[in-house]
Amino acid sequence: MARESVCEKDYDESTREASFEFSDGTLLVLEVAKLSPEIQTRLMLHGAMQKVGDSYSSVRGNVVDAISRAKAVIAALSAGEWGPEREGGGTRVGLLAEAIARIKGVSPDTARAALQLSPDASDEDKKAMRSKISTLRSHPQIKATIARIQLERAEEEAKSAPELAI
Repeated sequence: MARESVCEKDYDESTREASFEFSDGTLLVLEVAKLSPEIQTRLMLHGAMQKVGDSYSSVRGNVVDAISRAKAVIAALSAGEWGPEREGGGTRVGLLAEAIARIKGVSPDTARAALQLSPDASDEDKKAMRSKISTLRSHPQIKATIARIQLERAEEEAKSAPELAI
């Protein structure tokens, strides 16, 4: 059973505002530019911790995968990019695209392109793409294929891992 959303969140980089529109129509706006420098710094660092943490939130105990994902996000941010494998209205789709490619017999680039939106896509289009991606991720065939991909990667990493000392 899908959980009903009580709030839609968005932000505007040009005005430096974060908005929260609740299902009852209430709209709250946080004007970041008006916050003290100390609070802006704390928000920035909290966001950094959240962004890097989000990258490995689904690894289920695989520390090697977690480190790899965290390194990729840190490297992307350091290179001036928001993050690796982010498409479809801001949703990470690398593993999803790889699973779709395997299932449908197409290239990962073709699968990834099907999950991309143009940079000037409307908020409505972005929301629809996020919904589509969420639906795809919950499909049993996609879940099984992603699990196989993760297993293959873990087995490959294990080949070069140091001997287990017990």
